[in-house]
Amino acid sequence: MKKELVGDDVETMLNQYAVILQKIFWYVYLQVLWILFTLIGFLFFGIFPATYALLVVVKQQDTSTTRAFHAFRRAYLESFFVINRAATIWLVMILLLSINIFFLPESQQIIRLAATSMLVFLLLCLVHFLNYFQTDAKVIEQIKRSFLLTFINPRKNIGYILLVIMLGAAFYIIPGITCFFAVSVSAKAISWIKGTDQTIVQHTKIS
Repeated sequence: MKKELVGDDVETMLNQYAVILQKIFWYVYLQVLWILFTLIGFLFFGIFPATYALLVVVKQQDTSTTRAFHAFRRAYLESFFVINRAATIWLVMILLLSINIFFLPESQQIIRLAATSMLVFLLLCLVHFLNYFQTDAKVIEQIKRSFLLTFINPRKNIGYILLVIMLGAAFYIIPGITCFFAVSVSAKAISWIKGTDQTIVQHTKIS
């Protein structure tokens, strides 16, 4: 009887270990896909469609690596041209604010603080934009909607900020391991924070 109990405990531990290994492999695989497709787009043109594709695939449940690859590639290709038009607008806005932060003299601390706050707000808008991006809707309207979503989702914004803080702590404590999971795990966390409630999106739907 004792031997049977010990055998069951060992089997349970091995099953749990196998599940953990599968999860590790899954997030490393998604991270590799993200890097690969980002590089295919020569970084600048690849990072936005690759990030959007990652957010699409990470929401899928019980899918194989082959299906994940095809889903990733499909989302990447379908969004490539549309989302890169939006990427140009986002990067220009981020660049302008970054210039104000890094090149203002020390005497302009208030303006620098304001620019930093605006940059954080802009990055939160970008997260909402990627989360709710639609390939068949106008880019400008989607950017406007992301600003609105940021205003009306303070709790989710706090969640995204906490995620960045935890990610920074992980890079500080275990930088080597974090490099293998940072983007894919963050995408999963962003998807979880976003949730499945579509009420807000329906109220801000683009016609």
